[in-house]
Amino acid sequence: MRLDKFTKLSVIAVMFAGIDSGGALLGFWSVTDAHTQHYILLFEFMTLSVLMLNSLLILRAVQSVPWRRMLATGCSTSLLLCILGDVVNFNLGNQYFAHSDVIKHDYLLDSVAFFAPGYALLLLVMVYVLKHYYSNKSLLLAALLSCSVATLSYISMVNLEAELYVVSVSYFYSLLISLIATSGILLWYKYGMSAPLRIWLCAIGLVFATIADSLIGVLWLFGNDGQGFYPLARELNWLLYIGSQSLVIHLPRVIELNQRKWQSTPNMVNPMS
Repeated sequence: MRLDKFTKLSVIAVMFAGIDSGGALLGFWSVTDAHTQHYILLFEFMTLSVLMLNSLLILRAVQSVPWRRMLATGCSTSLLLCILGDVVNFNLGNQYFAHSDVIKHDYLLDSVAFFAPGYALLLLVMVYVLKHYYSNKSLLLAALLSCSVATLSYISMVNLEAELYVVSVSYFYSLLISLIATSGILLWYKYGMSAPLRIWLCAIGLVFATIADSLIGVLWLFGNDGQGFYPLARELNWLLYIGSQSLVIHLPRVIELNQRKWQSTPNMVNPMS
């Protein structure tokens, strides 16, 4: 099977993340080592740049179709905001216990200022798509179920000795990021097991986004009594996060919104040929 340039760039980004995280997990280098830290961060920024380039190329490729251009603009802006959040998570200033005496890596909460609007934009993209598949009532019920599950999960991991800022911001974000996985599940569900591979991959990418951030909460932020399982959590998160972004940016070019056909057969989805 011949891969197009967009797929190749995503594969390159995932390979970069695999080399980065794999080498760290095997002990070849570490972001905690002053001798290798700057090289690792530079390599990771290069990985993010590949993703951003790919997203912009996809945006240019779908310019002729207004709704695809709108989705691509949303995905590209979402990715840009998330990249800014990644820079915050790099913790270049080596700040710890900034907001709490209990949570060492609470700088992660500062990145929510970028990740929250970034993933909110991605959620708006998915809402636009899913409204062609589901009624508003169905989407609302799915959102309530998602937030309920997220709340129970959050209660099981949160350290209530942390400051109110840490608890409140992380809880709000957990609700938001849970909706990303829910949107992926809903996208897949309308196709079912016979979904085209490209739909499977986009849905998996959306679910990966939630899993990646769940790992941050469980292992990096609240894990190990607030000290975090670091850098293990960071490496696992990076691999899943890059995998997620590499897949999600393809949404504008693989989704097919055949509205006329859906109006006549509302339970069917017309896969892109």
